[in-house]
Amino acid sequence: MNKLSETKFERFQKPCMTCVFHPSGTVVGIGQSSGRFIVLNAYSGIHVTSFHVSNEQIDVAKMSPDGSLLAIGCHDKNIHIYDVQDNGLSYRRRGTMSVSVSITSEEVSKRVEDVVMLFSGPQQLHNADGLV
Repeated sequence: MNKLSETKFERFQKPCMTCVFHPSGTVVGIGQSSGRFIVLNAYSGIHVTSFHVSNEQIDVAKMSPDGSLLAIGCHDKNIHIYDVQDNGLSYRRRGTMSVSVSITSEEVSKRVEDVVMLFSGPQQLHNADGLV
């Protein structure tokens, strides 16, 4: 096994629960059961950045159509919102939203989509759908 393959393998000591590509296609974000979010170069698999989101597993991650916003839904029923810069190379926490305690993981996924639409604004959504 070559050194690059060993490096890729070591990054995933915890199960991966979800992934999301930046619209530029240059990076992929991976949410883990440990609550860690890892960003890799989509072409080489090399680690770009990573950060701790929650003490609970990450269930879903969605990127806005223009790639400027990342919403992450976790098992703790919180949605964590990040500003994304430099084509997915830089992430800054914007805030956290709590959702109902009785909500299911599937409903958290829907709420994450709603958050992305809310913060993206109608103009970006129309552009992404080819409506403008």
